[in-house]
Amino acid sequence: MKNEIKCSWMDWVDILPYKNQLAELEVTLMLEYHYPGYPLQSAQKYCMAKVDELEQHLKNGNTYFWGMCSGEKLIGYYWAYMSPFLERMRWNIRSIMIRREYQHSGLGSLALMEGIKKARELGCTDSATMYVPWNTSAAAAYEKAGYKISRVEIVRELKDAAVNNDQRSEIIGGGYLSYRQITTCRRREARPVQASRGVRFMRDHKWITRRIPVLNKEMNRSDS
Repeated sequence: MKNEIKCSWMDWVDILPYKNQLAELEVTLMLEYHYPGYPLQSAQKYCMAKVDELEQHLKNGNTYFWGMCSGEKLIGYYWAYMSPFLERMRWNIRSIMIRREYQHSGLGSLALMEGIKKARELGCTDSATMYVPWNTSAAAAYEKAGYKISRVEIVRELKDAAVNNDQRSEIIGGGYLSYRQITTCRRREARPVQASRGVRFMRDHKWITRRIPVLNKEMNRSDS
């Protein structure tokens, strides 16, 4: 199987015939290995936009694409880019994707080693990437290639969290103003003001816009 596959670094002219396949593989990668449950149409739109951006990134000379092709079929790919990191040049693996029927054939390890070779040629000092914890195959492949865990990304979903009025806030002039502060300021309309400012706050899961007075030194005292 591997003898039928051509592997090489590709420019945009080489990638263009496989553009739609690349976008489809990006969607699969996104939904199966990174963000399960993300809306399909949104994923398709996002991934096609990223594939379109690839052309310019390749022209900029900081992005590299290693493709695995068999005739008119894109078997898989390795997509990486360089960026400064702590006064060094880092090689970032954006994505590695291989079609399911070609996985566990050594292509992933081959791609990783080719990437390391290219990164060294370009003068990069290290290589980094991210993967989801349940992707044990990726974890094993990276460990085999010499990668070690450096940092852990943690994420908390906020959309379903219960929020009370004192916690509902909106950025105003570089600071935050709580719902209680907004209602307090509205009661001070009889006091001298410098100007008024539009403020948005959330009540019963709906955004409401109000204009409130900006008071002389009063706002600073309410934040203390």
